[in-house]
Amino acid sequence: MNKFYSVETVDFDDDAYAFCEPVDPHYSDYCPLCPNCGEFIGPLFWLEPRKVVLSRPKYGDFVGGNEFLVSERVKEAYEKSGLNGIKQFIPVEVSRVRHLRKNPPKPPKYYSLELVYSFARVDLEKSIIIGQHDDRYCALCNPLSRANDEIDGLYIDDSGWAGEDLFHLHELGSSVYASQRFVDMCLEHQFTNFNYIDTREYKFGYFG
Repeated sequence: MNKFYSVETVDFDDDAYAFCEPVDPHYSDYCPLCPNCGEFIGPLFWLEPRKVVLSRPKYGDFVGGNEFLVSERVKEAYEKSGLNGIKQFIPVEVSRVRHLRKNPPKPPKYYSLELVYSFARVDLEKSIIIGQHDDRYCALCNPLSRANDEIDGLYIDDSGWAGEDLFHLHELGSSVYASQRFVDMCLEHQFTNFNYIDTREYKFGYFG
């Protein structure tokens, strides 16, 4: 079984690096649908132009908060790496940075990501998950309730995995997962604010 990682994208602690908040965002009626049952499995699509406010002038290569952004450095390294899973990099404008002082550094160019949904699955027998399940049951997108689960270790069955290096899972909405190859690339390039954890050590809810 391959090792996978949860990439932590929702982080509002800016002691080290800024987080972001969208500015007057507009969303389309489109959102990702489960190919098996047709139900919603992700958020509505964020329309361009995409604009954000950064919480402070300390710029990481990865940015958490209300949105998940990566810098131009990440984009360039990924495009040279031969890795896969990112469908497109969508430019994001930094419209303002809070708490600026005299002669502040300029923020890098940032992008939001559109990722594939992998057919890797959560291994329900090995994972420790407690939650209330929806009455509607879809074998692909709904083995987890998503809203009410408590998780103490998340094992991913890679039998349906097509080798994606950065991806979503149908069961877990917009959460971001990475392969060992993607993690190795980020560590090799020493990208800042790259926060990740082995899914087998992931904890959520009561266990977190």
